Amino acid sequence: MTGTFIAGYGAELVRRTLQHVAMVTVATILATIIGVVLGISVSGHDRAARWVIGAASVLFTIPSLALFALLVVALAPVGQGTGNVPAVTALTLYSILPVVRNTWVALRQVDPSMVQVAEGIGMTPRQTLLSVKLPLSLPMIMAGIRHAAVMDVGMGTIATLIGGGGLGYFVFEGIARADRSMVLAGTVVISLLGLGVNAGLLGAENRLARGMHHRRGQTLD
Repeated sequence: MTGTFIAGYGAELVRRTLQHVAMVTVATILATIIGVVLGISVSGHDRAARWVIGAASVLFTIPSLALFALLVVALAPVGQGTGNVPAVTALTLYSILPVVRNTWVALRQVDPSMVQVAEGIGMTPRQTLLSVKLPLSLPMIMAGIRHAAVMDVGMGTIATLIGGGGLGYFVFEGIARADRSMVLAGTVVISLLGLGVNAGLLGAENRLARGMHHRRGQTLD
């Protein structure tokens, strides 16, 4: 059974997996950039933070399928109603909340005494942010990014329904055909992809933390 499935669907499984990875990668990068920049921007402004996090929360509470459908309708007039554009846009919007919220919370929880020390030795606000606040906030920020990325892996399954490709093809097509092998292949690869993304980002976090720690040491010296 396994050999027959691989012979019939192996190439398609690889192609759909690459589509899924590309879609999730782009959406996670965009959500990370937007979320971290917004989180830094509102870290010292409570009122602005409430508005930004509130808006991200509203997007997050929209059911995923409904958000995909809304973007199909919204982008149809410009010829992008189906395909990768609405899929990536939906995933990006949906995954901003954990990034911006974690960034905001992490920066606010930085020990004030560490900031005072940095200011006391003449660091500029930018240097304090890059060399003190962000390194100390890194674990929580990366936790938000991992949350967003793993969530995108699962939500990306729905992209198939609007022509965005990805591994959702095996899930939905398998259900339609009552083909358990297709459904199982899709769900297994999606699960492994989620685990791989989480592990990869944990490794990236460790490397980044070491780099920031070394840079902070040089700056304080």
